[in-house]
Amino acid sequence: MCKNSWQTSADATSSTDIQLSQSEHLRQNAGHCLTLEDTAANDAARKQFRSMGDAWLALAETQEWLDGATPPVSRPQPQSADLIPMPTQGRSHE
Repeated sequence: MCKNSWQTSADATSSTDIQLSQSEHLRQNAGHCLTLEDTAANDAARKQFRSMGDAWLALAETQEWLDGATPPVSRPQPQSADLIPMPTQGRSHE
């Protein structure tokens, strides 16, 4: 089993994993990073903890999407008026 100081686990039978969804667990890790950011000794460490927290949040959002909890982002379809006509090939005849 592989664990870090925030009790993440690669063991699927861990009691922590049963109580929390994967995305909740990832969000919890982000929260730990943000707590550490507040207590960091210098700006470089604060930036590192902020970056790690942002990465954990991005992972949580991706996991929610993979689990189907978050719908995929829809892209607006272009309207026909939004399309730019392509120039015709060749020379016009006069």
